[in-house]
Amino acid sequence: MNINNILLSSQDNEKIQLLVFLKENPSSSLYNFFLAKDLPYNKVLYIYHKLIADLREFEDDDLTIAELIADADFDQYSHIIMNRQVGYKMLMSLITQTDHTTNEFLERQQISRTKLYRLTSDLRKYIGQFGVTVNLSEFCLTGNETLIQNFLLAFLNETGTNISEFLDDRWQSLVSHLTDGFLTPMAFKNSILVAQRRRFVGIALLRLSQGHRYQIAHPIDQHFGLKFINGSDGVVKDYIKVSCDLTDVEAQNQFNLLKFSLKFGPNFIIEISDDEKRMIDDWLKSSPQWQQFWRRIETGTPTGLTAKMKLRLVGCIISLDYFGNFPISRNNYVNDYLQKVSDSRISKYYDQVNTMIKELQLEITTVDGINSLAKLFEALEQVIDDVSHKITVYVNDDAYDAQTDIISYLFQGVVSVKMINEYEPEEVVSILVYNQQNDKVNRFLAAHPNMISLRWVQQLPATENYSRLLLLINKYRYNVFKNL
Repeated sequence: MNINNILLSSQDNEKIQLLVFLKENPSSSLYNFFLAKDLPYNKVLYIYHKLIADLREFEDDDLTIAELIADADFDQYSHIIMNRQVGYKMLMSLITQTDHTTNEFLERQQISRTKLYRLTSDLRKYIGQFGVTVNLSEFCLTGNETLIQNFLLAFLNETGTNISEFLDDRWQSLVSHLTDGFLTPMAFKNSILVAQRRRFVGIALLRLSQGHRYQIAHPIDQHFGLKFINGSDGVVKDYIKVSCDLTDVEAQNQFNLLKFSLKFGPNFIIEISDDEKRMIDDWLKSSPQWQQFWRRIETGTPTGLTAKMKLRLVGCIISLDYFGNFPISRNNYVNDYLQKVSDSRISKYYDQVNTMIKELQLEITTVDGINSLAKLFEALEQVIDDVSHKITVYVNDDAYDAQTDIISYLFQGVVSVKMINEYEPEEVVSILVYNQQNDKVNRFLAAHPNMISLRWVQQLPATENYSRLLLLINKYRYNVFKNL
């Protein structure tokens, strides 16, 4: 989604980018940053002095500049910067309902209504593309509740906001207990997705307690089994029933829709079991039109990539069918490419889409829905046309978000992406992307000394992380890179 680009001012983005550059290249000069970013040198100096002033405000003022930069905690610094932004504070208030009216928010932030509208204009327009409206008249989020929660999940993931920012200790403990014990498949207990699941369940329970309810266009089809772990239905449903003052039927309905999003939404669908993947494959095989389309996608595309791509695509189709729009997610290649597809390019898909809708027994009947599905197909074909495999990026298990972001740039003809356990020596540039430099990463790098490595910083825009990749490639493999 890259919401950080909208929430942060250009100067704040540049300060964060400069801090990352200086921490990763301590022996480099500002001139190298000037060359990399193509900014006026005077502006680079200005950003540098602003950054140092910030660090002196947060750190020990007696430290030298080199010590300030070395000791700076990037996550902490970026979070402090984010907390200064009116748009971020507005969205957090909408989550927690700290302010019940716009006037309360304006008074607490000591800003005018005109300034609030001006500072959040681009943000509100961007969010609106995905069926979610920031209603400043009522000071609330409106739209389908599932789409709202998908947006909030993407917002919290990309800004690196922990559940402690919007839940108290009691809620955090409850969310962790329910998520880890009942709502996470056993195979993913140690996955980085657990943190995302906690955020999502935290958002869901908080909004249910605030009176918001999931809405669905039609009953969930029998193809989509909702079983998680034995005993989960009773425990979680009973909590929802009691805490939200619902009847048995209402609580079960809301719990089913929460599980539905946790299993088949684009953020989590890649986690489903092999049996469930086969179930989806059987469902898709009922449509000759789908099979014809997917054969075009699979031709010449790595199997590992198409398997995940298909699941994410199915997640988007399911969301469109049941909730009326594609969700905002970290699945940037879908979001980004959909925005580039013009109406004039999708007419060739109308007959295919209409046939597939009937074959899969989808209930997408509106013109907007059919157009959206046609755009999705056109975007995916554009993406595949751009795939190239000149650089291989291996992703450590803990860098799931990095993988999804890199994939959005895979389609610009630069890299292919594989998991770390798929490593094999190649004659192309190889890069390891990780989230935390743990023992596994250290052992892997020790065994492969020619491997380039990069920590993927989730709070940075995908474009910035990608630029850091290119800088590394340029630094270590220039003779290869210049021919790409």
